[in-house]
Order: sequence, then structure tokens, then C-alpha cells
Amino acid sequence: MIAEADFPNLQSRDIVLRFVKPIVDEFDTRLTTFHFFFERQFLLRVKADENLHTESIIPFVDRKLTELNATNRNVRLDRGYTEEPDYGEGWNLAQRIFENGSRAAMLMAEAEAGGAITGLQFNAGKFVHVLLNECGHNLGQEAQFHFDRFIERLEVIYSYPNFDIVNRKHRGITQEIWNSFGERIQEIVKTRIAEP
Repeated sequence: MIAEADFPNLQSRDIVLRFVKPIVDEFDTRLTTFHFFFERQFLLRVKADENLHTESIIPFVDRKLTELNATNRNVRLDRGYTEEPDYGEGWNLAQRIFENGSRAAMLMAEAEAGGAITGLQFNAGKFVHVLLNECGHNLGQEAQFHFDRFIERLEVIYSYPNFDIVNRKHRGITQEIWNSFGERIQEIVKTRIAEP
């Protein structure tokens, strides 16, 4: 099942706690996997037995969307949906990463609302760092990765998003910005961090 909607009266934390969490709490043991993203619209994907979708999950999701005054709603069963061609042999693992990220976001939302206790290391920054470290990035490579993603996200914003343009122009834009400001950025950080 794929559900897309806008929640004009809710902040992201509230969408997670009032929309996603009740769905996961209700069906968790019967789900194959799920994940959500905050894209142009809020996007929830749930994978489970088809009968469970049609008999229980979709009606439950529709009720929650109505209860939360969601707009631009689209809830559908898409039997052919897969991103496997984009991920190849990594698709099953990618789905687990998406689900674990969604579960982590749910726990962080609960903690922010005072309903769960997480440690200082349970945060998005730490998880991104650990994944990059596991991929072999040293601290300098990790910093370069973040700089590159920072520029890419701005390109996506300003291209409304047109990923063909971003893919075509990204390397040149990043190189131009790094050549213009990279040494100065490093110099400022090095100087400021050494100050008492």
C-alpha cells in the first residue's frame, strides 16, 4: 500500500505520532516492512499480505487520514511497485534500512514529545556518521560528503526539483563552490575551534 497526503495542520513530529505510529502499532507483527518519507507530500509505504491491505490496513489508513484532516490524499494498493531496478541486489537491505530509519524517527518523535527515553547518541547525525564510517569514510571524507550533499540539496531546491539538471550540473557547481570557498571555510573552522 502506498499512501500520500498533506497534513496542513500538523508538524512532522505529529504526523509520525498521530498517523504512522498508530498504523504500525496496530499492524506491526503482520507487516513485511514499511517506511515513510517527508517528500513533496508525506509518503507512507507498507508491505504486507494483500488481504490484510484490502480488509484492514487501507480502511484503517483512510480513517486516520480523515481524522487528521489530511488533504490531497491518495491511498492505493500498487501490486507492481518496486525500486529493485534502482537498488539491484541491495533492494532488500535498502528496505530494511528505510524501515529502521522510520522506526528510529518514530522513537525520536516519541522522545521529543516526552514519551520515550533515548540516549544522547540516538540521533540522526550519529546514525549518518556511523553509516559513512562503515562505508570507509575518514573524517575528512565525511566532511567532503556532507559538503557535497549540502550543495546537492540546494540544487534540488532551486531546480524545483529537476534531477536531470542536478545530475548534469552537480559536479561543476560543487567544484566551483569548493574552489571559491573551501579553503576559507577550513581556515575559519580551524581558527575558531582553536580559540579559548
